[in-house]
Amino acid sequence: MSKNVEFHSYSVNVKTALKDKAIAFLHEIGGEIRSQAQRNSRRKTSQTAGSYQYKVDEDALAVHIGSDYWNAIYEEFGTGEHSIKGGGRKGYWVFVDTGGKPQAPKGGKTYTKEEAKRVVAIMRKKGLNAYYTNGKTANRPLYRAFTATEGKIQSVAERYFGGV
Repeated sequence: MSKNVEFHSYSVNVKTALKDKAIAFLHEIGGEIRSQAQRNSRRKTSQTAGSYQYKVDEDALAVHIGSDYWNAIYEEFGTGEHSIKGGGRKGYWVFVDTGGKPQAPKGGKTYTKEEAKRVVAIMRKKGLNAYYTNGKTANRPLYRAFTATEGKIQSVAERYFGGV
């Protein structure tokens, strides 16, 4: 046997190259899913749509996509009678829109539709920007963004990792 055999380990280079590809992949799909969620979001004020962001966790090799805006969770899962999990508040309730997060009067009273209309009329006569609702229908912008981009995610993954 020859003693002239040298072993060169390139494992650090390979791991670094794979991690770099993974990070680039996560940024690309994170941006794609975020953009799709923005397009899927309702557009009354565009605040919710504009709030979706993504962040790549390079240590965990994961991408987190979401929103820290209070309305995003209502839009994703619905509220009241329209909650997708079915546990929402039943009946109608009244809230005041102050230009920020809507504020329900203290006590959390539930009304029939006719009662809620009367309460809103009284509150509006007092100068309050009052409304009534039995909840908000789920729009599912994040869920629909992921399902709509599933094929694209697969093709992007093949582009980044197909030759590995």
